[in-house]
Amino acid sequence: GFTSVYNDFDTATAVDSWRGQANGLLDYELSPKMRAGFGAAVGYDQVDTGRNSVFEQGNVRGIWQASEKTSFSADVGIEFRQYQGIDLDKEFLRFGFGADWKASPLTIVSLKASRGVSPANTLVDQANVRTGVDGIVTHQLSDRYKLNATAGYSVNDFFGITPASVATVAARADNYWFLRPSLGIKLMERAAANVFYQFARNDSDLVSNGNDYTNHRLGMNLSYSF
Repeated sequence: GFTSVYNDFDTATAVDSWRGQANGLLDYELSPKMRAGFGAAVGYDQVDTGRNSVFEQGNVRGIWQASEKTSFSADVGIEFRQYQGIDLDKEFLRFGFGADWKASPLTIVSLKASRGVSPANTLVDQANVRTGVDGIVTHQLSDRYKLNATAGYSVNDFFGITPASVATVAARADNYWFLRPSLGIKLMERAAANVFYQFARNDSDLVSNGNDYTNHRLGMNLSYSF
């Protein structure tokens, strides 16, 4: 697979960034209820102001269908990251854990936890490690409509890349949470749309509440399955 994500900000105090990542995974069926896999990924983070970085990942994954109503998944890996223009290499533990419970024939409850690294879009030459957990409830209203409700919380721990940014980052951490109800609509056999509203709040340790904000967002996702 290949992923490309571009973050573009209107404000002059935020730093635009782009990530390109390619990954592969070999999956093996251990039993009718258990699957395991291993793989690797390579990627590149480009930031408009600051240090670009290259990273590599070694990953393992496991999926267990515990019963007709419950399933569990785990995705764990080590990321090796090299920052360009400075002698700095770092290693990180990344993970993704998930649990799904079919509460009724029409309702699924999911819990997901994850940890990963990304550039800090509001701070030059800094990056952050995000650790978060999301809870999701999905209810099938009819053949065409389904209702989703998602709540999430994450902690972003920032670290400096250069000596100057190390001196300014201090012990800053951001606490971020959001609520996102959405409505999924099946447009045709293979096409679907998802309309959502999201309320989010960020509480930061930055001096003078420099990165505290409240955010309201409306959006729509369109998808087509082959």
